[in-house]
Amino acid sequence: MNRSEFAKILNSIIVPQGTPIEEINSMVRPISEAVFQMMPKSLYRYRACNDRSIDAFEKDIIYAVTADNYNDPYDTLVKCDIEGIKAFLRQVFSVETLAKLKTYMAHGNSMPEEIVHSNPNVQWNQIRDKLLEIEDVSNLEGKIDEILLQVSTSIDILLPIISESAKRFSTYACFCESVDNMLMWSHYADSHRGFALEYDFRQTLSSPIENTILLPVVYSEDRLDVSAYMMWAFLWVHGNRVSNPDTMAHIKVALNKSISWAYEKEWRMINSLPRNPFDQTSTAIEYKPVAIYYGSKMPLDVKMRLHEIANCKGLREYSMAVDYCSPKYEMKVRPFEGFPLLQKDKLTRTLKGVIDKKMMDNLTAQAKASPRLRINLDLRNSPEDKSQRMLNAIEPGTVMPIHRHRSSSETVVCIRGHFEEYFYDDSGALVAVVDMRPGGNVLNVPIGQWHSLKSLESGTILFECKDGPYEPLGEEDVLTALGEEKFQ
Repeated sequence: MNRSEFAKILNSIIVPQGTPIEEINSMVRPISEAVFQMMPKSLYRYRACNDRSIDAFEKDIIYAVTADNYNDPYDTLVKCDIEGIKAFLRQVFSVETLAKLKTYMAHGNSMPEEIVHSNPNVQWNQIRDKLLEIEDVSNLEGKIDEILLQVSTSIDILLPIISESAKRFSTYACFCESVDNMLMWSHYADSHRGFALEYDFRQTLSSPIENTILLPVVYSEDRLDVSAYMMWAFLWVHGNRVSNPDTMAHIKVALNKSISWAYEKEWRMINSLPRNPFDQTSTAIEYKPVAIYYGSKMPLDVKMRLHEIANCKGLREYSMAVDYCSPKYEMKVRPFEGFPLLQKDKLTRTLKGVIDKKMMDNLTAQAKASPRLRINLDLRNSPEDKSQRMLNAIEPGTVMPIHRHRSSSETVVCIRGHFEEYFYDDSGALVAVVDMRPGGNVLNVPIGQWHSLKSLESGTILFECKDGPYEPLGEEDVLTALGEEKFQ
């Protein structure tokens, strides 16, 4: 089944308010059967790399938002025939209609139940009595015209407001049928710097997410006319509690989009969780993805952060790539192979004597991805060198135990960022604090001096050097417990 066929099914089903649930289930069954045929194995959600998107990924949350947050002003915008609504009201509130109503009640009948039910707060018996006292209802024509003018003005003012307000009726999350859609990567994944998450929603066909449905968007040149629904909304705003002629109208409007957007091949998750639509413009739906795809221009530090999350979740990982040899404009999907260029031995070989910003950014990315929140880069030519030279990338929150070097002094320079160096006596008491910033102090730690440090700024990198070859610290050279207590 294609989307055009689904559109005919969707738009043909009308469910009036008050329809018994058994009948509703029967009426919407063709929609469920169509979705069962159409739903692909995988749907993809394109995301920009911002804190909200990454946090949602880490927590297995899909944020659904109201349609007034979308980039298309026509998205979920109801279409109605305003002049047609005015003509209908002129017919309902005409002298001829009042004359028929008076004749009906003159035969001993009460005010029709449909009218009474529409606004139970009105004193309908008094209105009935006054209408029966009028000898010639044509005398009310001037008053009726005055009322209709007020109603017409109200329609012109309120219907656009109601149309915009209807965008907040539900919250929506959008998915695409393909992960190699170049326009989707450009528009929704920050120009290929973002990522895409793959979901398998087939289990929701038998175990639906509470208050949530997932349906394909349909595309057309013509907007869906829901004038009857808008007429109901207009009367409801004015206190007339008439029945909604189609409780499916807001879903139909949300799923009908301009054919200009057909390239998105969108499926839309509609969440109807009860909420205040004017205070809460988003809802959170818990659902775990099965794979992540990294954009071809994704910054390295972001990719390392996402990789760490994906690895903990056991997700499949892929990288999007530009195929320079392909005769067609198409994206390539490749299995993610880690960060081979960031292995320390290879990284050291690429330095060639220059430590630039890109190199330091790479080192910081590794520190952020490390459970210890720090990592060093060995600058020696070989382990046989008679001195130690290294860069140390340290992130806020790293725990550096109090330690000492009994066979070497240590010289420390802050390359970028900000940290503090702490000196202690043999009892573990703090005796000095040295503030370290680029262009500031150059620190020399004497042989045997107890010391530690604390990173005060993300991206901090320091250069340090010591005498002699590398020697592991012994247990007698670390005050581990004290260091963790102070800086954890």
